[in-house]
Amino acid sequence: MSEVLDRTKIYIGGQWVDSDGDGSIEVVDPTTEQVIAKVAEGVVSDVDRAVAAAREAFPAWSALSGAERAAYLEKVSSLANSRVEELTAIVSQDMGMPLSLAKPVQIGMPLKNIAAYAALAGTYDFDDQEIGNASSCASRSVSSGRSPRGITRCIRWSSRCSLRWRRDAPWFSNPPKLHR
Repeated sequence: MSEVLDRTKIYIGGQWVDSDGDGSIEVVDPTTEQVIAKVAEGVVSDVDRAVAAAREAFPAWSALSGAERAAYLEKVSSLANSRVEELTAIVSQDMGMPLSLAKPVQIGMPLKNIAAYAALAGTYDFDDQEIGNASSCASRSVSSGRSPRGITRCIRWSSRCSLRWRRDAPWFSNPPKLHR
């Protein structure tokens, strides 16, 4: 990738829009120290706009069946699969990870996670049910149910592709609830 990617718009409410701020961040390839992209430096009001858009969309999203949510996850997977080589090159440059690792780890694993949760969302009975104790804390129990809880704020760059989709795919299929 020799040209600098311009990603100075942010995605809010189903549209690419300008940030309320005027700053940007240069993304540097750690192996060459060359700037490979310029991204918007979001500000607090951008987060507020995104949360407001998510709250507005939440009633319709939470009313979807598991099969309908699965269809969305399958579309995400299909679109990403159609751009695997491009995504691999971008992730490789962003992280300084060899292509031979970036493709299976940073792109392949997330796509497998999305496919697995799409299959689960389309077939799992999401009626409220107790499913056992959380392994990290015996005083908590985990249950699954068709009771979406709300929205969450996530900072995209806080984790790489494989970790982000391992965290996010289950929530798109059906947000679990944790009880004390």
